[in-house]
Amino acid sequence: MAQTSDHIKPCNIGSSEAHNRRTTEYLKHIGKEKFYIRTDLTPQNSSWVSSLMEGKDLTTYYNEIARMVKEKTGRAMQTKERTVTNKKTGKTKVISGSSPIRESVVVCKPDTTVDQLRKYCDRCHERWGITALQVFIHLDEGHYGTPGDNSTWKPNCHAHIVWDWMNHETGKSYKLGREDTSLMQDMVAECLGMERGTRKEETGKAHLERTDFIIAKQKREVEEATNKKKHLDHENQVREKIGAELDDEIARKQNKANRENGNAIISGAARLFGKGKYADLEKENDALKKQLTVLMGKMNAREMEHRSLLGQSIERQKELETVINKQQSEINNLRMIIEEKNNQIARLDRLAHPQRYRLSSGAELDRIFVPNYNNPSLHIWTKVGDEFFDDTKYCISHDIAQRHFHGELTDEEFVNAVFEPHEQVNEAQMQLLGAAFMLASGGPAQSHVGTGYGGSQSDLPWGKKKIKR
Repeated sequence: MAQTSDHIKPCNIGSSEAHNRRTTEYLKHIGKEKFYIRTDLTPQNSSWVSSLMEGKDLTTYYNEIARMVKEKTGRAMQTKERTVTNKKTGKTKVISGSSPIRESVVVCKPDTTVDQLRKYCDRCHERWGITALQVFIHLDEGHYGTPGDNSTWKPNCHAHIVWDWMNHETGKSYKLGREDTSLMQDMVAECLGMERGTRKEETGKAHLERTDFIIAKQKREVEEATNKKKHLDHENQVREKIGAELDDEIARKQNKANRENGNAIISGAARLFGKGKYADLEKENDALKKQLTVLMGKMNAREMEHRSLLGQSIERQKELETVINKQQSEINNLRMIIEEKNNQIARLDRLAHPQRYRLSSGAELDRIFVPNYNNPSLHIWTKVGDEFFDDTKYCISHDIAQRHFHGELTDEEFVNAVFEPHEQVNEAQMQLLGAAFMLASGGPAQSHVGTGYGGSQSDLPWGKKKIKR
């Protein structure tokens, strides 16, 4: 019975739907030399989408989760990995960022149905609360034994399940332990009518991504070819041993016959008349020689067959290694070119428009976060020296948010348009900026508030902090 497993990881919402839905743009960006999708088999794929996703994509759904978490918990969703230090013990631990949307890759059979997978999703929801948003069955992925030869195509039948991993009552994510994920493997095998994959504790092996899986498979093929060669060498040794034993037996019987018949004349007479022990021994020797001839023929035929298989395997391995090396080299070159071009563009833009990359307060912008550009709010983090500050504004201008979304405004211009200079820093940062300004100007600073838009400059850019009442 075929084995199945469910491998779960955070969902890449930027590319998941394009891959799962086989969009035209996605297929165009897959190089022909590594094209692992047969478009002639794509119509055989099937899918299901939850009513929760009606009229939405994963990005929109993700933004709705972020708003829900803010409403339920009073703080923004923590999506980045962070390090926490225990003040008493001094020990640190790394806390992973939240993964509100996750994606399963389930190994299945060509006849696996969406209903079977939905049954598995329903059981997971009843047990742990996680909710399936999308199910896609892919029957068009795999790899060729010989590139371009459909007769050597080996399919990789699997399904993608996109999950909502959040508790919408509490605003927190569901926590599944090792025993829970192990139970999921049992459940998916039962629902799909397949055998459960060998437990990780028994094999000691981790799940392999697609590229690592191909490399591991090639290593296994090389090991199989090596084992075949060892087996062939062993058969040759056995053949030589049998041949030597038969030669010894023939020589022994020949000597015995000569001793019994006395001399060549008597032996010749006995042989001529077909009588005596010599005649019987000669017949036995002829039979042994014929047996040896037949055995040698079989051994030679098997040797040729094994050598042919070994040669094909080695040649195929060399071809695969050549293709992989060429593809990897091309990918690395393209990445370097793209990275260098992006760096050049960023440097040129900063040189041409330095005012677009400065906050009107004089502080350094660490990062920003906009949960939803259709109903925009802006959360900023700034720093001056080692002093950090963050603040959030809600119900900001939709037009300005859209300009930032479409790349017309830099992050700094966006912040300047939403926050006044004194709103971009805290009191400690103001003091640091004031001290720096006095050192640079050689005298006390004069209060002056900037325009708060487009990186404008002022004698004292952060102004006076408004007192909140």
